[in-house]
Parts: sequence; C-alpha cells; structure tokens
Amino acid sequence: MDNEIMNYDSAKNIIRRDLESMSRKFITIGYYLKLIRDNEMYRQDGFRDIWEFAQDTYGISKSTCSRWMAMNDKFSQDGNSPYLKEEYRDFGKSQLQEMLYLTDEQMEQARPDMTAKEIREIRKPEAPKIELKKPDETERKYLNDAAKRLISSWRVWFLQDFTNRVLQVDRSPMEIKKKIEGKSRSYYFRTDKGNGNINLFNDCVQIWNERSDCIGDFDWFYLAAAIQSMWNEVILEKAEKKIKPYDRGCITGKNPNGNCVCCGKGGVECCTQCKEKCNGECGWIDAAIVQQDPEEQIQGQMEIQDYPEVLPKEKTGKCLHREEMLCTLSEKGKRTPGTGEDCYEKCCWECPKHGDCNLECIASSDREQQEPVAQSQQEEDQEDYMNPPEDLDTEEIAEIIEAVAYADPEEKYEKLSDKTDMELLRDLLDGAQNMLKTMNEAYTENDIRVRKQKLMIGAYAGMIADLDQDDISEDTQPELPFFKNNDQRKEWLRNYQAWGLWYEDKNIGARYYKYDFDNGARLIAEEYTRSATEWYEEHTISYLHLVGGPEPPKDKSGCVPKWNRHEIYDKYPNSETELVEFLKYIQKER
Repeated sequence: MDNEIMNYDSAKNIIRRDLESMSRKFITIGYYLKLIRDNEMYRQDGFRDIWEFAQDTYGISKSTCSRWMAMNDKFSQDGNSPYLKEEYRDFGKSQLQEMLYLTDEQMEQARPDMTAKEIREIRKPEAPKIELKKPDETERKYLNDAAKRLISSWRVWFLQDFTNRVLQVDRSPMEIKKKIEGKSRSYYFRTDKGNGNINLFNDCVQIWNERSDCIGDFDWFYLAAAIQSMWNEVILEKAEKKIKPYDRGCITGKNPNGNCVCCGKGGVECCTQCKEKCNGECGWIDAAIVQQDPEEQIQGQMEIQDYPEVLPKEKTGKCLHREEMLCTLSEKGKRTPGTGEDCYEKCCWECPKHGDCNLECIASSDREQQEPVAQSQQEEDQEDYMNPPEDLDTEEIAEIIEAVAYADPEEKYEKLSDKTDMELLRDLLDGAQNMLKTMNEAYTENDIRVRKQKLMIGAYAGMIADLDQDDISEDTQPELPFFKNNDQRKEWLRNYQAWGLWYEDKNIGARYYKYDFDNGARLIAEEYTRSATEWYEEHTISYLHLVGGPEPPKDKSGCVPKWNRHEIYDKYPNSETELVEFLKYIQKER
C-alpha cells in the first residue's frame, strides 16, 4: 500500500475529497473507513469507535457508514481495496446499493440497464399464488351470512349508490375495497352455529368457521353475488323489527341526503304525517296550507276552496277497479287510461299494452281469471231471466223476477287465497323491489317513476313492520368465539349489535346491547345515533360498560389493575384496551 495513504491525515483528506465528487468513490470511501476502523486510528482524535468518528467528522450516519464498508467488502477488488471490480464498472451507486442484499444466484440476474427499483424487485420473494375456490353449498351459506352482516352494518352506504354497490357485481368489489381502505378488514358474522369471520383481502375474501378453521379463499365475485341475493332478505328482517325512521332513511325522496329526522312519535313514519309541531321537524317537507278560522278571517277575504289548483291532491291508495288492491297513482291518474307511455302517471286497466308490459300493475295483470267468469255469469243470469222454463207457473216466474230485481248489483267475483296478510305483503314488497332493480337500469335516481317506486317499497315495509310485532322472538346470545389475536377481540367488541338488542329508551334515543359471560360479568353497549351535519354524515356512537365479574389481575408492576371493575352500571365507560385485556383473561380461564 502506498505510503501517502498510510498515515491518518492522508486517509481523512481522501475521504473528504471523494465525498464531494462521489460517483463510484464510495468504494474508495468504504475502504479507508475500514482502514481507520481496523487500525483504530480514530482514537487519535479521542473518538470511541468508527461510528462516532464518521458522524462527527463527516456527518455520515452509522447505517450509511456500515453500508459503504459492506459494499467495499462485496464489490472491491479482492474484497479489500479502493478499486471497484471490473464486472461492476457499468453499475451506478444506487444500483450497487440494491445489489448489496442480493444472493449469489440473484446477482446473476442483475444487469446494468436495469433500474435500482427493478434490481430491488429481484430480492423480493415471489408472493405465493393464492388458490381460489369455487364455493360449495355449505361455503355459499357462510358467504351469505357474511353478506348479511355487511348489509346490516353498511346499509346506508350501500343505498347511496345502490346500482354500483349492490346490483353491479363486477363493480361492487371495487367500491367495497375503497370503503375499507386503511380500515379493519376482518369482520365477524353470525351463523346458525355461532360466529364466523371474514377477511377482506385485496385479492380474495377468506372465510373462517365457528371453530376458527379456515374454509377457503374465494373470489370477490362470490361475496358481491351474495350481497345482491341477500339484500331483500335483510331489508325484510329489518322491516319486521320495526325500523325507526331515523335508521331507515327518507321515504319521500325530498331530502337529497337520504336522511330522516322523524322521531316516530305516535307510530308516524314521516314528519308529514305528524300533527304536532316540534323543533326537530324535517326542513324538507312542503309548508302546509293552513286555512284561517272564520272568526279570524277578514271580511271579503277569499276562501282556500276558491283556489282548487293549490289544494292538495287526495289519494285513497286503493285501485278503482279492484278495491282490495293498492294503487299509488293520484286520483286523476287513476281515471286516465294508459297509452304505454308515462306508466307511472296513468292507469294500466285500459292500456293497449295490457298483458304485454313488464311495468303493468298487479291489479291489472292478475284480472284475467275474474273478468270471463263474471261476464259469463252475468250472461247466464240474463238468459235465465229472459227465457224462463216453460214448465214454471206464474207464481214461480214472479218469485224469480222478484229475486232478480232485489239482487245486489255490487256483488263481485271473489278470489280467495290461503296466504296471510304478512305473506301477501312480503310478496308485494319482493315484487316492488325487483321492479325497482329493473327501473334503476333504465332511469336515473331522481326520475319520478323511481321515486314513486321507492315510496311504494317504503309503504309496504311500513305495513309489514306493523304486523305480528308480538310474534317476533328474541334472539339468543351468540357463543363467545375463540380469539387468535387482539384485532379479532377488537372487532368482536365493535360488532356488539350481533349480541341482539336488549333494551331501548325511546325518550332519549338510546339503545342497549348486552353480553353475559359465564363468570358473572356483563358487558353493556350503549348506542346513540348522531344526526348528519354539514361536516359529517349521520353516524352511530357507542360506549362499552363492564359490570360485575371477577376482580381484575394486576399488570407487571403489580400495582395497576388490567381493567376497571364496576359492581353496578357506571356512567364512565371502559376503554377498548381494558376490554381486550378482559377478553384475554376470559380465554385463559376457559
């Protein structure tokens, strides 16, 4: 080695010069750093080691200093010289830095024309290819249960873009991935045997059964298809549980955000139905036309009846042709024969497209069995009256005439069914929802026909909710699953609605859910709905309270309990961290 670089000062000057010009000089710098390190020359300036020397003298961090010395080991001639090996002359600094971590086999793949990023990809292990399954009948049941869980939790979000998020199974996965980006991707769902779990990965959805066994990875398409097929079932279940207006959303279509602020007092479904005025009244309803009392009316003032064009149009809700059937048309629309156009403004009964139209109402399309029978019966009665049998005497003929004269002219053909009112309403709701799907493909969301169809669906759902409320059985408490990690414990706590509604305080709008543990503890979830504002959408807030149970163990310090124990319900909630520790304790004690 040359004498000019053997002394300490010369080595330091060379490092400083090469730091300024860089290029491939980092191989040289690495060599002289090693020289100073191996001979402990840094002690001459009072440094403890090479790292302190490099940082204080040149501002080189410990990681950079270590990397440059390692690059000299790998890429210099003989592994310890200030000169780069000939085979690496065409590689730049950033390329060689990436090549530092390659194995000998991987080094053979690196070329000078590759970018540093491409070289970095060489050392990344190839991701194992996920084998996606086609679900069998049992696995489809798990997917359906998971879909019902997502629909229940994200119902309002789905409705904000129903076509892309529910109906279009090729688009739905992309929408869901956008929603969960940066959030938890693991969700519990209820099955008929306990609780399952679904993981929403970018490439697939993964299902775990009640025993925490992975039953397979599936393409996103199957989950999207399950969401589409389970939508009506979940909505019907919610309708039967009497959804509050503020949970259900706007049914008039007047609120552009789709929210509803109606309190539901007295069983009303919308503020337009409420006779009482309050500060919480919806601001989107039309102002009511109020007539003054005769005592307060100014002499000569016109009556409201003098302006029939501003009077509200009454709607009976019944079909003119079949009183047992419902009709959503205005009274004027009921009396306007259909032409095959503007079907939601005109009556189907006399439409020339009767029997050949997908939008024909049930009252009209289902009348074929009634008309011929009624007509033939009328003709038969008329024939008997006009041509009585020859063997009848005068008194018998007179009795027949009297019977015909006093016959009820309003008597109609009667079609009977064994279905209950609930079953008939479910059929009507299912048909109306299927029709809405078809209409969404042809019309925009603001089209009057779509809005009317949504109103009809809301009316059917409200009628279903009013039936058989006493027969709804209380759900049993789901079995506590086996948790593998804290993420699963947190997800179970956040999915408290799966425990089943325990109690609802309608005066303050609070809903309570509870879970009873075998050790005597009870976990209570307190939930409120916070109305939408100009800053955030309508959302739910909740607090968890742990009541009773064993005394909590202490942490490692032996002083602080792992969770706060309350003998009775306390207004101060427990944190998620505390409850995770409690669940870990429960699992250890099993």
